[in-house]
Amino acid sequence: MSDPIVLKEEYDVVIVGAGASGSIVAHQLAKAGRKVLVLEAGRSTRDDEEGWASNVDTFHRAVAKVPNSAFPATQMAPQLDVLQFHNITPGVPDSSGYAVQHGPLPFGSDNNRSKGGTTLHWTGIALRMLPNDFRMQTQYGVGVDWPISYDDMKPYYELAEQELGVSGCVEEYLIPVKDKKKYWGDYQYPMKKMPQSYVDLRLKDRVDGLKLELGGDDYEVRVVPTPQARNSDPNPDYKDPVTGKRGFTPIGTQGDPLRGERCQGNSCCPAICPSQAKYSGLRSLNRAIAAGAKHGKPVTVRCQSVVSKVITDPVSGRVTEIEYITYEQVSYPPPQTFRVKANVFVISAHSIETAKLLLMSGIGNSSDQVGRNLMDHPTMLTWGLMPEPVYPFRGPAQTSAITAFRDGAFRKDMCAFVLPIDNWGWIWSSFSPEAYVGGAVGGGSFGRKLRQSVAHDVSRQIALQWEFEQLPDPGNRVTIDQKFLDPLGLPRPQIHYRVQDYTMRSMEQAMRLSAAIFKKAGITDFTRYQPSDVVYTEYKGNPYTYRGCGHIVGTHRMGKTRVDSVTDSWLRSWDHQNLFLVGCGAMPTWGTSNPSLTMSALAFRAAEAINKDLDKQTPKPR
Repeated sequence: MSDPIVLKEEYDVVIVGAGASGSIVAHQLAKAGRKVLVLEAGRSTRDDEEGWASNVDTFHRAVAKVPNSAFPATQMAPQLDVLQFHNITPGVPDSSGYAVQHGPLPFGSDNNRSKGGTTLHWTGIALRMLPNDFRMQTQYGVGVDWPISYDDMKPYYELAEQELGVSGCVEEYLIPVKDKKKYWGDYQYPMKKMPQSYVDLRLKDRVDGLKLELGGDDYEVRVVPTPQARNSDPNPDYKDPVTGKRGFTPIGTQGDPLRGERCQGNSCCPAICPSQAKYSGLRSLNRAIAAGAKHGKPVTVRCQSVVSKVITDPVSGRVTEIEYITYEQVSYPPPQTFRVKANVFVISAHSIETAKLLLMSGIGNSSDQVGRNLMDHPTMLTWGLMPEPVYPFRGPAQTSAITAFRDGAFRKDMCAFVLPIDNWGWIWSSFSPEAYVGGAVGGGSFGRKLRQSVAHDVSRQIALQWEFEQLPDPGNRVTIDQKFLDPLGLPRPQIHYRVQDYTMRSMEQAMRLSAAIFKKAGITDFTRYQPSDVVYTEYKGNPYTYRGCGHIVGTHRMGKTRVDSVTDSWLRSWDHQNLFLVGCGAMPTWGTSNPSLTMSALAFRAAEAINKDLDKQTPKPR
């Protein structure tokens, strides 16, 4: 590879990663008139209607409809993929995928390295964290406390919900918080709640009011609508947190603003939203580009640019340059290496990639916390057949959840969990309807008998998705090893992962709770966990199978001191004062909320700090 070419052009800020968090930061900086360069490792995603239609076609052609199926990796910027995970033999790392898995259990989640990031394929659920999620050590004697509180985050949550375009109903979303008025204030979501699916409503009719015991306390089951970053009907009562104006205007597609203004009810949300009614980082990036053009300082976005090194001044500790490698999809021209200067640098390359880059560069790790405390929501499924047809696959993938177990005194001994209700039958639990049809044909069914069998059973399928909290564990971590390199000669991430007893105890209780819910609803249970499952484990002699939820958190957590954290509460590196680490990796704990909303709120908070830092560096005109 050639010697680095040092670019003469300097920027106010260089941002690594064109996902949601990096794009939100870029937007806020562009509005302030900053000169911004965004470097994205993966391919560019075309913003016009034809480009998005090509992604949809890629999804249709994929045999396995997994999250990354519409956005496959480039050869030079590989990514985690759920199809690459296998059970791990003790002492034998699994290097068959991009990440090298050391176990003892597989880390079963993926990410996406493309312009737009992993929000190109997420479910869209946008939950705020609960106040106790920020103070786990103080409240329950486990985990750690955040350096900031829910009250500190509240105004940034409101900004994030506006940016993502969240639909929901404050009055109907039941959460285990004593002072709901303080939690919400007089807040209303930008858009009204998404209509709940027929699956949800039929389950609601059967189980609402059921009392279940956990940790010695009773909890009441309620099926409630879930807030999500998806266009529905605008809420005229919504109050803009910046201007104070009432009402909200949904944002449609980039190529055709009149499309995507309302959800069209596709159920393939975790892979792709065909109408683009669901938020992705592309929206914030396009806003950033428009703001830069307005101020005469274009936001430059360079895709297929893999950052390989962060360079610091040995005396001051400040970051001076970032080195990155550009590549084409063909062998010629060969990759080239560049270096670029800026006043401030932001790494928002995803929890695993950000940790990998810091470790590769040998920076930011005086606390020895970089790469540590990797977390996900280990997700266990229970599934069965309802007594009558509930017709899954109509509408978004998830519109409701059972939220009663998001907090409680039981968290001293076992983890919190939330139960989204899947609107896609047994597709995740047992690959139905494909596997069901294959089994029926193998059993001799065909013609009318086959059609009747499929219609009778698939229309009654229901699954509960049990998403379990994980505590920070320093042994769950990302490392690097020069023995395992990617096509550009850079280290592949090494993942060390296990599920603690704190989480397994709740999995154990979930089987009892699931049986009670199924009994109340009249659901015939078909749940089976087998050693052949990809992520199979046993606890107290009982079998369990969990999946990764794509909620990858930790690896560069914020904290009150530089001794036990990587950044301060503004996501500024303790070791390098002009380096900000933005993304889900900053979260010390996270309870049961999908992390994207909190990640976005933290991005607003970080952008505020960066603008203030740049103002100090820039002399005010007299």
